[in-house]
Amino acid sequence: MHERRSALIAIAALVATGVTAAARFAAERAHAAPSLSSTQCKLPAATGGDLGAGFPVGDQALPAVGTLDAAMIFVDFEDHPAPRGSLLKAESNLRILFVTLDSLRYDVARAALQAGQTPRLAKILPGGAWEERRTPGTFTLPAHIAFFSGFLPKLPQPLQPPRLWECRPPAFKTVDAGAFVFDAPNLLTGLAQHGYRTVCIGGVTYSSRETPLGSVLPDMFEEDHWRPQFCSPEPGSPRHQVDHALTVAEQYANHALFLFVNVSATHVPHGHYTGDSGDSWQSQAAALAYADDHLGRLVDGLTGKKRWLIIMCADHGEAFGEDGYHGRGIAHPAVLNVPFAAWLSE
Repeated sequence: MHERRSALIAIAALVATGVTAAARFAAERAHAAPSLSSTQCKLPAATGGDLGAGFPVGDQALPAVGTLDAAMIFVDFEDHPAPRGSLLKAESNLRILFVTLDSLRYDVARAALQAGQTPRLAKILPGGAWEERRTPGTFTLPAHIAFFSGFLPKLPQPLQPPRLWECRPPAFKTVDAGAFVFDAPNLLTGLAQHGYRTVCIGGVTYSSRETPLGSVLPDMFEEDHWRPQFCSPEPGSPRHQVDHALTVAEQYANHALFLFVNVSATHVPHGHYTGDSGDSWQSQAAALAYADDHLGRLVDGLTGKKRWLIIMCADHGEAFGEDGYHGRGIAHPAVLNVPFAAWLSE
């Protein structure tokens, strides 16, 4: 239980202290000293020698001659380790929801939000807005492998906030104190070592197990679910996925849970949301608008009873003819720029 609580503190730390407003966080981090919690202010034990050790009083402040009358108060704190980079109180019942909106471009997500097409997301996203980030992968498989290895989408600027989680690095590398470091090849195995149940609600066919390649991602989880109704050709796929995700969450209501949902509606084909035979910027926005109500239903259904760390982002974008490019798997801004959000539920 102690290891699980420590893991929860480390994962939730950066969200609680500003990951959801990462640009501001980075600026403040560069110019301001960090605040200290009560546990971080604990003085070191002293059994001899200079009993003033740990107090902000220099030797020159003490009289050189004469008699010093003083009173000393000894306070014995419990020996609990300070949270690693966190001001968040430890919670043993924190669950984690990770949603990827497959192929969703940042500009589409932003425009849909500003046009009022995604009112549920507007209410639940931190500050009512998406962050613009850069994905580490240009199509589904490498992007998700990167995410589960600790490489979430990065800000479009040189200075980056610390990573939420990270595989144990080589000895010469320094890891931020706030990161959850797992001694495993990926996050899912690392969380399982801390008592989590890891569950995948698949969307696109990289989670379908229809081919050996389609088994790579689901094999990383202890439990995975996919059916044709979860895939993008099905117009009601977000409804089916969210229904199933809520059922799984209820099944593990009394268990530490990492719940992953790959929303397929924003992946081609999505022309059916606008009545077109082809896919476009507009039809992706319409797909997101349809998924909006179900994403809101998912978050509300989960957070009504439990506290959750929620991460929501796209794995990559999609080119719809910009500069002559179509599709994904290319290093084009339409593919690299993705929406991102992370927050702790109330």
